[in-house]
Amino acid sequence: MSKSQLKIFDGYCLAFRDLIVHKTARHDPAKEPWDSFVRRSLCLTKAEDWDFLCTAMDILEDTSTAVENFLIYGLSGPTKLQDVGEKYLRLYGLLNAIYMQQQALENLCKLMNVPNQSEVKNKFASLQITEVRHKLGAHGTNYRRSHKEAFKAFVPTRVTMTDFHIEYSNNTDHTFHDVNLKDVIDEHIDTALDFFDNVYSKAVFTIYKSNPDKVTTIMLPAEYLRRERKGDLAIDVGDHKVIYRER
Repeated sequence: MSKSQLKIFDGYCLAFRDLIVHKTARHDPAKEPWDSFVRRSLCLTKAEDWDFLCTAMDILEDTSTAVENFLIYGLSGPTKLQDVGEKYLRLYGLLNAIYMQQQALENLCKLMNVPNQSEVKNKFASLQITEVRHKLGAHGTNYRRSHKEAFKAFVPTRVTMTDFHIEYSNNTDHTFHDVNLKDVIDEHIDTALDFFDNVYSKAVFTIYKSNPDKVTTIMLPAEYLRRERKGDLAIDVGDHKVIYRER
């Protein structure tokens, strides 16, 4: 499930980058400076937003590659030598790759003026993998959900770590918690796909608001990805066309 959903996520990464590249490819420095051109072409609030837009696109692609590697090799990695240090590096790497991906998507929502941006932040914050990231990958000795709570301490239980399962302990109340890493990655990717679809749609309708005839064509990649996400089968044929057949 995770791998197929991640492939669709990569499809959104490619579609969004193609949208941005296509819209900015015809810049003529003799007619207009880059800063004003890119701000006008992409309907950005300020020219500096371009730097953050490019960074977000790069991070989304890079972190997707990291997650894909994890889904193939798990905590043990390609060597499968059961090296404890490797497992910790891959666990911390996975958790922070997911968090960086969430931050990049939040940034795209802001740059593209997607409505209800607080919903994006709150939904990501509510995911189990985000909670695990904060407890194990960032604030193991000083975790708390709000400033009104006392600090708590969390640590992975080394002997329970397998490729796709971890157990961690709350050392302040001596409780233990199980995490199926594939399940929490699935939940994250599914949520990320919802928001990425919103980002793409909002960008298309905003950037091409003066040319509505193009909107239907530019929205095709998202339409294809939505159908594939629902379970339809995508088949590539000539001229980059896609045929769908219900499974």
